[in-house]
Amino acid sequence: FIQGNNILGYNSKIRGISISDNGYTVNRSGREITIRGEAPKNAMVEVYQNGKVADYQRIEGNEYNFTLKMRSNNDAFEINIYDRNGVLLEDRSVNVMQGRDFLNQGEWDYNFFYGQNPQGDNKAWDDQKFGIAYGVTNNLTYAFDYYDTRNEDKLYQYAKHMAGYRFSNLVVPLVTKVTYYDSLLDDSEGYIGEIKSEVLSHKLSYSYERYSHQLAQDENKDSYQEVEMSGNYGRSVYFFRSSSKKYQDRTENIYDSGLSYDVSKAIRINVDLGKTVRKQNARQSNYTGEIGFDYNDEDFTYHADASFDQRRDAKWQYTARLRKRLEQNSHFAYE
Repeated sequence: FIQGNNILGYNSKIRGISISDNGYTVNRSGREITIRGEAPKNAMVEVYQNGKVADYQRIEGNEYNFTLKMRSNNDAFEINIYDRNGVLLEDRSVNVMQGRDFLNQGEWDYNFFYGQNPQGDNKAWDDQKFGIAYGVTNNLTYAFDYYDTRNEDKLYQYAKHMAGYRFSNLVVPLVTKVTYYDSLLDDSEGYIGEIKSEVLSHKLSYSYERYSHQLAQDENKDSYQEVEMSGNYGRSVYFFRSSSKKYQDRTENIYDSGLSYDVSKAIRINVDLGKTVRKQNARQSNYTGEIGFDYNDEDFTYHADASFDQRRDAKWQYTARLRKRLEQNSHFAYE
């Protein structure tokens, strides 16, 4: 199996052969996060977001794929894999920061892929991706990736460099990552920089992105920057976030805030408020809000939310989802 990095414009499934020492991969595009990986045939795979079940799949082949929306950079994700009888096989925490995780000094990490995009105009087996990473020190990791792939009628050939450094001797921990994309076909370039820190139970993060030429068209932005503060106090978790995106003569500023409260171990309530300001010829503002309810009790999960969007004709939207696995060793579940 393989997954396309969003920055290269993939919009369809790709099949082929992949060699890697990673059991899962993570791609981020804005607030969306996509988690893909392998599991035994007919397994049940659950993804937890901040301790509550966010989604689940019973896979027919051996690949699972989840696309979720992050409320904040403080979000924690976990994957649980059960066999066809409901027995827990594996649980793991998921790292969602851009690029690879840090490696210890002298450690290597690799991946190789050769395959086909079945939905593209050119169905030849010509999609390639390979990469290698090395732990220079326990706090410094360097990675190089090469992409040679086709998305419908577009051909992409990119080299990607990533360097991450942890300032471990500071009183306040600081993590930095810089990623550079260089097209081998035109003058397209892309830069992504990330800084994260933590003070007591409060996390601070800042990211900056800049693109040019074809890459800017694919990403629909010339530049993007985001700053966020998030943290927790007792049963409450909060975040404040501000972002700014520029593309040609359009600008978009988004301000978001959210609060979660764990009423009990099984029940959580989320409240989100946001404002979007767009400017192109004229200035337009839009307000959004959402209140959500999550309930988890062993094999039973329930989620409901009501959201408000000032710009939509139907301003209010309501959703609910119920799921129950009958018992630990049962073959059956309903939703």
